[in-house]
Amino acid sequence: MEEALELIFVPGPGIGHIVSAIEVGKLIVNEDTRLSITYLLINDPAVREYTNSRQVHPRLRLLNLPELAEVSSDFQTKSKLPEIKSVGRVDRQKPLVREAVVGIMATETRVAGLVVDMFCLTMTDVADEFSIPAYLFFASGAGFLSLMVYMRRLTDEHGADITEFRDSDEKFSVPGFVNPVPARVLPSAMLDKDGGSVAVMSSARHIRKVRGIFINTFQELEPNLFQSLSISNEDKLPPVYAVGPIVNFQTSPDSKYSDAIEFLDHQPRKSVVFLCFGSEGRFSDAQIRELAAALESTGRRFLWSLRRGNQSESSNAAVESILPEGFLERTKGVGRVMVGWAPQAAVLAHPAVRGFVSHCGWNSILESMWCGVPMAAWPLYAEQQINAMVAHKITASKGASHDEPTSSVVWPAKGGNYSQQECMGVTQSHGFEKKFVLLAKCNVGPSFPKWIQTQRSFNVLDLSRANITDEIPVWLWSVSPSLTYLCLSDNQITGPIPLFYAVSYGRFWILDLANNQLAGEIPNCWEKLPYLFSLSLANNRLWGEIPSSLGSLHDLTALQLRGNSLSGVFPSTLRRCRNMNLVDVAENELTGDIPTWFGEMNQMTFLNLGAN
Repeated sequence: MEEALELIFVPGPGIGHIVSAIEVGKLIVNEDTRLSITYLLINDPAVREYTNSRQVHPRLRLLNLPELAEVSSDFQTKSKLPEIKSVGRVDRQKPLVREAVVGIMATETRVAGLVVDMFCLTMTDVADEFSIPAYLFFASGAGFLSLMVYMRRLTDEHGADITEFRDSDEKFSVPGFVNPVPARVLPSAMLDKDGGSVAVMSSARHIRKVRGIFINTFQELEPNLFQSLSISNEDKLPPVYAVGPIVNFQTSPDSKYSDAIEFLDHQPRKSVVFLCFGSEGRFSDAQIRELAAALESTGRRFLWSLRRGNQSESSNAAVESILPEGFLERTKGVGRVMVGWAPQAAVLAHPAVRGFVSHCGWNSILESMWCGVPMAAWPLYAEQQINAMVAHKITASKGASHDEPTSSVVWPAKGGNYSQQECMGVTQSHGFEKKFVLLAKCNVGPSFPKWIQTQRSFNVLDLSRANITDEIPVWLWSVSPSLTYLCLSDNQITGPIPLFYAVSYGRFWILDLANNQLAGEIPNCWEKLPYLFSLSLANNRLWGEIPSSLGSLHDLTALQLRGNSLSGVFPSTLRRCRNMNLVDVAENELTGDIPTWFGEMNQMTFLNLGAN
């Protein structure tokens, strides 16, 4: 009988963090039948209301921690920032978490690890007490993680006082960011002299105590940032894994949530603006009245998830009392106001929604992209300025004009049995000035979809597991001059790799042709893709020598050629690729001595020459 294993999750106190933690938990337990997960939830009425309405996986258990009397703490008591209050509240839960861990360890199930949220990093101290491996589930993006790591180094190793940068014009060269990060977009907590900065740096120091970091992002979204975090030896980071995007479309049976969907059901297609600012996004009475007046003056259809500044006064009656007199009645036909939490992902997925006014919480950005809904950024607190900056750069850095939607995605939700005709319908219905074409696990085969040739410009093309059995057409190499990511893995693609002598992509970063039936020699013209940093041709039927022109790829960090019939010696030109951290050429027919210059590759973390 297999040994039962238990993971213990400590999610952050916000509903958005809990949603992400539950969804990633479902992915984990579906990978291993031995695993179950217990979530230790900080006692909160809003959290209880949300979790009580959820149907979760049978191997996921939600455990509300007992009520805890307010206890003073070192750095959290003075700060008025909501995110720092959350960190302080979490820190005070340690005795309750410790007690819960003891109870779980007393059962016959072996505790395999403690997974903490980005706001719960000090809980790694509890893992240390019981010699349990600790892991970090980072519910935000790679951009904020990179910023935390950089600011920790600036503080600890260079003696900087980050709070002195408040209101300054300073700009920081944060690894992974293409452009310098201005001080004005730093999270308020980092600049908070009342203990917020101390709290953030304390959390950042705990990052190096975990065994691994799981980020709710995907590499195509933040390629530079993810690469920087993955090869960062200076900061002694553990392995970093992209596990996103994690999106939950489950709605609650609660009537106030179903009312919102019912309202949308009666609206014309792409006619409604959705305003939602997260579980902590609250406005003053004056701001609410101003927003209401603006919405009414436009005459446009809207759905507004609203919270007042005082959480205890966020009832329907309390909110109605501060809206302009008669507002709800006058907008009854075109608008709807929801008080409290909204089923955001389900709303964004509704065909009636045309635009999204958001606080730029990371979940909101991912959900907006997933659903292809343009977003207007209104960052309020925490890392939301950084998130907004990253979201803007997704389009702006790739040539988007200011009148293009911020969220530029073509993504059939969660894959599916989509035909070429259906995929064409998806793109045509969006006008298709898109930056992402993600058709993984869609039945677009057996041939490559020819409609892709007619599109203007896109940066990411993912046709993995798309049941393609055709040869790679020559036109694919020049289909988009701005293409940076091409994934054709896990199909049954045949024939040779087409030559690309006449091509110079400029910003082409990632090429993945693994797990196909490609045959023949690998082309020797890689100097045409000078910015390529990840190449995977693994598990095909390629033969001949490893091309010497790969040595011209000075940014190359990952080279995967395993599972072919390559022969000859390892080319000496590859010693020029000083940034390589992963080389896998196992299961080929290579000969000769192992190159001594491998010892010069200071970034190397994985080298596999086996079975040659």
